[in-house]
Amino acid sequence: MKKYILIFLIVTNCTSENPNIETEQTSTTQISFTSATTLISEYDQLKEGDKKSYKIRKYWIQNILKDVPKMTEEEKSISYKEADNPNEYVYLDNGASCELDVGGTIHGSLIDENFQLDFDKINNNNSSSTLEKMEDTLFNDGYQITLEVSYNCTKDGKFSWLYGPLFFQDGQWWSFTDTDDIDFPAGEGNYWRQSTRVKVNLGTKSKWEICSDNINSDECGVEYNPTTEFFWGYSKFFIELREKITIWDKNSRTMLRNSEIAYPEELLPIMSSPVFDIEEFGETYNCYIYPMASMVYYIRNHGYPQPLSSVENGEENFINWPEVYWLCLKEEIQFPNEIGGGFKDFNNGDFYLGQGPPVLRGDFGNRDPNPRYASWIMWGPSNPENDFDNDLKPVKEFNITKFYWWFDDGFNLLDLCLNTIFTYEKDYDFVCLDKGLNN
Repeated sequence: MKKYILIFLIVTNCTSENPNIETEQTSTTQISFTSATTLISEYDQLKEGDKKSYKIRKYWIQNILKDVPKMTEEEKSISYKEADNPNEYVYLDNGASCELDVGGTIHGSLIDENFQLDFDKINNNNSSSTLEKMEDTLFNDGYQITLEVSYNCTKDGKFSWLYGPLFFQDGQWWSFTDTDDIDFPAGEGNYWRQSTRVKVNLGTKSKWEICSDNINSDECGVEYNPTTEFFWGYSKFFIELREKITIWDKNSRTMLRNSEIAYPEELLPIMSSPVFDIEEFGETYNCYIYPMASMVYYIRNHGYPQPLSSVENGEENFINWPEVYWLCLKEEIQFPNEIGGGFKDFNNGDFYLGQGPPVLRGDFGNRDPNPRYASWIMWGPSNPENDFDNDLKPVKEFNITKFYWWFDDGFNLLDLCLNTIFTYEKDYDFVCLDKGLNN
């Protein structure tokens, strides 16, 4: 019985192994493969300059960015309102005053945190960088770390900048300003400007307005050392005589240009002769009248040593933004007769500019108490030809060593009117009789 059962199992098992036989057709489609050495990555497709920017960017994000608190939605809302209508003037805690950048050369900076405002929510935005706008996905990494200049700042004649829209956080306004260059590891490159967060104070007044309101205020931040009102009385001689001569000269040049009326012969030697001398670095400079142009030439310096008590109206205020009065040269002036005015270009160090009238400082010494031999100064830029675009240049007091104009025994208005033959009667009426100039 056992032997029968075993045979049955074997037979059953063998019959269950019959396979279904199917015929497969081999596909004739050819599959091609690209060699790995010919694949071009997104990085390889970048221009060389963009490759460097990308490397700097990745290094910056990984090694430099700070962890900062997130702005609240309310803080962002306040910031967007300011960004849409930015203050024209702001100032920093160190006394620097900043004016809204409205054009000119644009430059940018890397910042050491991720900027949290969305530029798409700012109207008329001009503060974002093109790096974050690049279509290449390598730069679309969610970080906003490059900003363009938004404010130009000055302090003590030195420039700095703020970058990007102002933003409000923790009850304080902030921006970013230049800091020291950061050295990157070898091969990583170096971006020429890096900036960090700085507190900003919103201001509704310019430095001109602040200093005009109170020249002694901390906000104004300039050194103001005025002479006395009594001494200032001597400066009025130069103010009044210089005003007569410059208006006479300007009108004569206008008549020559427009009507071909000859420039007065008697005026030429006045414009070609020095008013006083100064000494600087052991050399003597002759100081001449700076001809009045179509617009008055100002340099925006503050702190001219005129006493506040002598200011009666805006035209007599030299304390802030005094007009350029004098051109001081080591060589004789060349005042061309054919045009009746104008100067050639001078090299740096060959000239200085003086602002406002000479100022009597006192210090009569042991000599006869004649103010002519006391201590007088000319106030003006220490370096008139620099990169400050004629604004906010460092100033100094130049010692005056000799006067050619003087009240009694020098050139003066009385001597001019009594001893000069005027070419045109109207000029005499204006200079000597205080009548208006009618062209």
